[in-house]
Amino acid sequence: MRLFCISGAFVIAFIFSVDAATAQEQRVSKAPASTPAEKPVIRPASAKTLAEQPAKEKNAKEIWLEENQVYSVVEIMPSFPGGQDEMNSFIRKNLSYPADAKKARAKGKVTVQFIVEKDGSLNEATVLKDEVGHGAAIEALNVINKMPKWTPGQEGGKPVRVLTTLPFSFDL
Repeated sequence: MRLFCISGAFVIAFIFSVDAATAQEQRVSKAPASTPAEKPVIRPASAKTLAEQPAKEKNAKEIWLEENQVYSVVEIMPSFPGGQDEMNSFIRKNLSYPADAKKARAKGKVTVQFIVEKDGSLNEATVLKDEVGHGAAIEALNVINKMPKWTPGQEGGKPVRVLTTLPFSFDL
């Protein structure tokens, strides 16, 4: 056995001396067999199946992340109480065109994104896009803040937090 150092890594080399007669015997004995070799069978270290193994316990961080995850698509999406028609009616009653926007004859869309919480309350409303300006975004946020609790979204039969986007159209 010899020890070599190549680029900081140690390599162990085994050097065998074989006489010519032994080498000839090995070549003859290593002739290919007429039957294919059997594949090794890999057996699990434990006889238990995955179903029989105990479930991994979650730590506090994993539990918190799972409970507070915000979804964008769920089995049952959140909805305004009474449905889409009721929400449109609510917006028409509560959305006022800002005076500055009227003077500037500004029109367009304001897109607001918010989270519908597990209890149906609305939280973290932010403006994604404001094509109108002149206070239209503030007015759209005011309408979101006035909205009643929604029916929360559900995933796996449980209420979950869902990120929702709502466009507001301002047109004279």
